[in-house]
Amino acid sequence: MAITPIPLTPLPPIPKGVVQQAGNITINAVNDKFAFIFPVPKSGTLDKFECRIVTVGDNPNNGLRFSFQNISATSPDPDGTQDQFRDMTGTITTGWKVPGLLTSDGTDGGVKRTVVAGDLLCCVVEFVSFVAGDSVTFAQLTNGGVSIPNNLYVNSAATGTYVPNTSNSPCVALLYDDGTYAQFNFICWPVIAIEEATFNSGSTPDEKGGKFTLPAEMQTVGFWMIADIDSVADVVLYDSVDGVIDTFSLDPDLRSLTATAVFAGYWPGGPHTLTAGATYRIVLKPTSGSNVILNILQLAGAAYRACLPLGTDWQYTNRTNAGAWSDDTTRLPSFGLLIDGVTLTPSGGGGSAAPFIS
Repeated sequence: MAITPIPLTPLPPIPKGVVQQAGNITINAVNDKFAFIFPVPKSGTLDKFECRIVTVGDNPNNGLRFSFQNISATSPDPDGTQDQFRDMTGTITTGWKVPGLLTSDGTDGGVKRTVVAGDLLCCVVEFVSFVAGDSVTFAQLTNGGVSIPNNLYVNSAATGTYVPNTSNSPCVALLYDDGTYAQFNFICWPVIAIEEATFNSGSTPDEKGGKFTLPAEMQTVGFWMIADIDSVADVVLYDSVDGVIDTFSLDPDLRSLTATAVFAGYWPGGPHTLTAGATYRIVLKPTSGSNVILNILQLAGAAYRACLPLGTDWQYTNRTNAGAWSDDTTRLPSFGLLIDGVTLTPSGGGGSAAPFIS
């Protein structure tokens, strides 16, 4: 079937700035709480939410309570009623935290929360019962200073009173009882670290980027990435047998910002039609001994790719001196395609349906 033109679309979507972890929130007093608030992306039954602890200043004596709450009827804050909850007790360490099932009685036998797409959900972490000295710091994500959606935000009561944050977003994962993770319309990702990978033509590896498959036949005219190009380099698109589909050459003199930033380019030999289900790679390849930098997101595990656009069809890849590729399903490069066409497949009702691409 023929390619149908669509408006130029980045795939995955481009973050509106350089994603970083910043502005972490510490709770260390009796009324302190840390909340994530967002519209639920799909209907279903929830198992739990997960988040990242950056620092444990003093282990909470009575533990932390994770809860689902409703939004207040009169403010942008959680209403304070722990409709479903779970306590995390014992020694609490830094890293990605996965509580047990959040239910009406805090046990696996309780009733889970049922949600409808569009519901505003409050995910709250607080002390089960505060003891002087208890101190825990939670991670947030910032998107280059760009304002986040007005109904997806961190709401911190780190001073005992909730204050919504307009520039940081949750570092969180929402798990449904069918085993699937929610995918949000903005950066709300289970990131445990953001790496600025520095390398050059003499490095091991000397090519870094992404390995992917597409859900439908698509036409690409270019790419985007988050990088710092301080030296000459190429962006190379490979097919499944490592044949070069196209190469875009980067010149460090031709840029407005000499720092890590979003960069986009068009394939000089494009457009190119990519086959659904086939394996492709897009990489940054320095061509001199001077360094370039590529941003790479590190996740708590391979399954968490499902929280991000393209899901488990997208992962990190690298190689050295045109040798064998090495892939990593717990890391994602800040890389993507510019798409301007898809092949539409007839629906059962006789119409046409385009794949999800944003």
